[in-house]
Amino acid sequence: MDTHSLEDSSDDDVEVVNTGTTSVKFFYSRQSGGYSYTIHSQMKAKWKFKLDKQLIMFIGKVFDLLSIDDSITDITLFTEHKRNGVIFRGTPFLYDRPWRDWVIIDWGKEGKLPAQIHIFVNLDNIPEDSVYSPGIYAVVESAKPNATSQERKIRSDLFKPFLKEHKGISRNGEITRKYHLVDTNSFYAPAILIPDIGNANKAAYLQLVPRSQWKDSFIQWLRED
Repeated sequence: MDTHSLEDSSDDDVEVVNTGTTSVKFFYSRQSGGYSYTIHSQMKAKWKFKLDKQLIMFIGKVFDLLSIDDSITDITLFTEHKRNGVIFRGTPFLYDRPWRDWVIIDWGKEGKLPAQIHIFVNLDNIPEDSVYSPGIYAVVESAKPNATSQERKIRSDLFKPFLKEHKGISRNGEITRKYHLVDTNSFYAPAILIPDIGNANKAAYLQLVPRSQWKDSFIQWLRED
């Protein structure tokens, strides 16, 4: 997918559609004494759709902040979000595997950085005085430029090194994820990142420079001494 800005249109012109074959009702179960969810989907092998434990705990914290208002007994999660014709997906199961798109998030003063989408949260119908503003949100992992000495030695016109934020990596390579809840209005453009194969750091990724910029890079290379 080529990267282009989603801000070419004014806010009033942005076409937003929440899609996907799967919606999830997330709630606190008094019976089990923990967070639970039910899946509404006609997909085959629906039983393979399982939210990661770390993701459940994060969404649970969001739900706890909202459930102070007795009118909120559950929240709806979904797997696809479409903005101006661009479809973003975040799901633990699609075509027999997890599907987690990358997107450039406009963080304001912190700049525009890539983030990986895990799932979407519909908070459109929460009260205006809630801890969050009503809207559509995404649960993401953010990434920042990898400025280690090892990466600075590598010069590439097509890839930029990034490190995904996390709360720690165990000896066996298991990552304790650091999630963020972001308003989808902060989506700036789609992005493509791939794991940095061969890098000992399991949080290392490479962002592919958009194809629209390849021409300029090639021209610059031709003009170099």
